[in-house]
Amino acid sequence: MNSHPEISSYIKQKNPSRVLLRYLTAIPEDIRDSVNKILKISNPNPATLKQLIELTSDINSKTGSNPLDNKGIIELIKNSGIKDAVKKLRRMRMPKTNKIISEINNEIKNIELKVLKIDFDQSFESRGLTLSADISSLKDAELLKEELNDITASGVLERIIKKYKMGD
Repeated sequence: MNSHPEISSYIKQKNPSRVLLRYLTAIPEDIRDSVNKILKISNPNPATLKQLIELTSDINSKTGSNPLDNKGIIELIKNSGIKDAVKKLRRMRMPKTNKIISEINNEIKNIELKVLKIDFDQSFESRGLTLSADISSLKDAELLKEELNDITASGVLERIIKKYKMGD
């Protein structure tokens, strides 16, 4: 770690868990160099750094490349913060899941809904979709009935449910 002064300083300052220390010593040198660069521009909590390293290591084992340098992650951290970088790494790690999320979002976006809202857990940990509505008048209640009829009769709701079930 002597050739990585930011990592050494981080360890002294944060006193991270043994798991994170193990990760920091086990990662390939090029990823350790990237983590050192990240620690020059960001001071993440140990849990966030652990996530970043786990995601990076997983992507590296699948692709053989360092996603921190190859995909503009360090630039993203400079501009948007480390949490956005972790989100991007999650998307890179699970391309099939992200494709399903994108397809579901497109289906939802293409429906004209005024009262009804369709939400879903993007980690696919819940059992299904959430349909909700804000109703403040009888007109809203009638509109809700129409929207529910439209999305069921057109098959849109069925397509969204099938896509959601593919993600779990």
